[in-house]
Amino acid sequence: QAPIEDIQAASKLRSCCFSSENPKQEAEKSTVESLLTQLIGSSCWESKAAGYISCAKIMETSCSESISNTFLFGALCNYVESDLEHIEPRVRSSVVKVLKGLASSDGPRTWERFGKAVFDSIERNLVVDSKERSRVMQEIYANELGKAKTGAGVASVIKPVVAHETVGWKALETSLRGLQSLIGGYGAAFVSDGCLTSSLVDLVTLKCLKHENRYVREVGFDLCSVMVQVLAIAIDGGLDAAAQQHDNGENSTGVMLDKLASAVGLGLSDNWSQVRYAASVAVRSLLSGLSEQRRKPYMDDLVPRMCLNRYYLAQGVKLYSQETWKIVFGDKGPQVVAEHADAVVAFYCKQCRADNHAVREAACYCIAELATKAKCDEISVHVNELLNALIDAFKDESWPVRDAACIATSNFISGFPNESKALVGTELYELWFAHLSDNIWSVREDSAIALGNVMRTYGDDAVEEVLKRLPNILGKVFDENVNVQQGHLHGHGHGHGNSHDNQESHVGSSSLSNKDIASSKYSQRASQPRGVVAGDFKMLSSKPDKYSNQQLYSCGSLAPKLRRGVGCMDHGFSRDKKLWEITDGGIYLLRELAAVKPEEAEKFLPVLAEIATFISKNSDNVEDFYNLQETLWKQLIPISKSLGKRPFKRYIELFLKPMILALECERKNQLCAHAAAQCIEQLELFLGKSIFRGRIAQLDVDAQRLLDIFDRNQHLIHVKTASMPFPTGMPPPM
Repeated sequence: QAPIEDIQAASKLRSCCFSSENPKQEAEKSTVESLLTQLIGSSCWESKAAGYISCAKIMETSCSESISNTFLFGALCNYVESDLEHIEPRVRSSVVKVLKGLASSDGPRTWERFGKAVFDSIERNLVVDSKERSRVMQEIYANELGKAKTGAGVASVIKPVVAHETVGWKALETSLRGLQSLIGGYGAAFVSDGCLTSSLVDLVTLKCLKHENRYVREVGFDLCSVMVQVLAIAIDGGLDAAAQQHDNGENSTGVMLDKLASAVGLGLSDNWSQVRYAASVAVRSLLSGLSEQRRKPYMDDLVPRMCLNRYYLAQGVKLYSQETWKIVFGDKGPQVVAEHADAVVAFYCKQCRADNHAVREAACYCIAELATKAKCDEISVHVNELLNALIDAFKDESWPVRDAACIATSNFISGFPNESKALVGTELYELWFAHLSDNIWSVREDSAIALGNVMRTYGDDAVEEVLKRLPNILGKVFDENVNVQQGHLHGHGHGHGNSHDNQESHVGSSSLSNKDIASSKYSQRASQPRGVVAGDFKMLSSKPDKYSNQQLYSCGSLAPKLRRGVGCMDHGFSRDKKLWEITDGGIYLLRELAAVKPEEAEKFLPVLAEIATFISKNSDNVEDFYNLQETLWKQLIPISKSLGKRPFKRYIELFLKPMILALECERKNQLCAHAAAQCIEQLELFLGKSIFRGRIAQLDVDAQRLLDIFDRNQHLIHVKTASMPFPTGMPPPM
């Protein structure tokens, strides 16, 4: 029969039921069994897969007694073992489904028939088959060679031949799935019947869960999840007592559970998100199935890893871990962390130095959480250790790690102000002020937020430090060379991290002279070529060296693949700072100062107005000034509200002309124009629409022209758009 006919015939099997006593249906069942046997024994893989899938479906809807006594069961036993390592993976996956159905119907008989075969298949394929990998690579090469043949029979350039990392382990992954199906179908009786042995546990924990292939590790943790589930059920139901008759020491349920729990802990720190997720599923099965007293020995190992995964980059891992934490611990989370504080702190500090940037970022968020939700004596004794770990992360090459460390340090200091005061004055101030001019806008803003939190924590001392440095920071943009037209800039918007030109600039901590700034260890950045924007073919062809050997980026993240900070060294960052970026960070800092000390922030409004006028006039020469305008107009709103209506009205005229002129740059930079429009709309609501328009009319110069621009751009000012606030600072704790 043709494969399509086989599949059509197999689809009719879904309506069959083995428990019927109707003679006509019994006759139909005999035909069905014969047809299924024919399909499973076919040389066509499509027919085999259809037959196995149909068998699995029938077993799902049939009673166990009827299945085990049919001719079909015997036929399955004859074919399943040989097809465990079928060359077609879809056939092997279908066999796995059948194994689960057989184990559910008759666990002891199925395990006796197939357990050793599956076990041997796993052991046989644990080591990569170099011949198999070579054969696959030859097939790929031959295929590429056939594609590359020209009409004249001359081969063109052949792509490098790379075999996928799953090649060479044959049926290892599906055999592990088969073992998982056998144990899951057998249930808790798998333990009481003595089938779960030390050798089986060692095969999984020592070989599969530490395998070099990440897909094998992922399936291994899925298998581990089933094993701890049946163990937990057996222990909770007292079935493990029946298993003691099979116990020779290493086969005791306690020893095997210890091995599995330890292996699960390692999986929670795996570098691959899929493996980490599978381990998270296993840890939920482990902890939710055991009593509080029974799981206590594993908590020092599991609690720190579970905590960190609640902030992990991969959304699946993060959300699943947060849910697990609530299921297992409820509202006792802070108490659990305090009880295991030594293990938690040691693990967090170690993860701040991990090779994976996503892990370092999550560790920073977790340390900040300790200060906000677990403020206790058990944590306070580790303050210096935790702050030093955050300082190392603050010097990281990866900007999301720096961003997380920036906020984490300020939150931690807010939670433990007295214990942290010594480190604030020696190093943290320099780091916060240096990062006000970071290449990434969110790092600049979060540095300002951090300094705002410090001002709230330490009061006048911190305010004095900010006031000492802020004038120099805000005025840096006036040193910008505005007479030279800059080249084309990529990513005008803040979200792109701004330009990556390799230009010299004298920048750094605002409290230092220009000469000192240039040599400051916190201000030096490694100069790297900027990335290529798709479609910029002219620049790509004119300067090919500038766009080759670029920075590699991590999958699933905006962060580049960069090394971590080591010790007290301050690593190079993405590129040299620019003067306008220093002023940009200063505007964020002025916003924070206005929220803490509005009377001091008011003194800086004339300078802020001069900046607005200066960059408005020179934005055509320095395109980055559009980004600076965007920041200024966005932050002017919270600054005005912090100062209050009466004080701010004294300075409103200073901002009106550059603000309204910014509406005209919609074609050049829409973000700048819309930021100015939003600022105008909010100020109209804050001061009153008639007052705002009246202040424009009272201007001595260009009043009518500005009113015309104001009226002509009402469509920008009063546009209604859906707001999607950008998450700044650390994510909300669970």
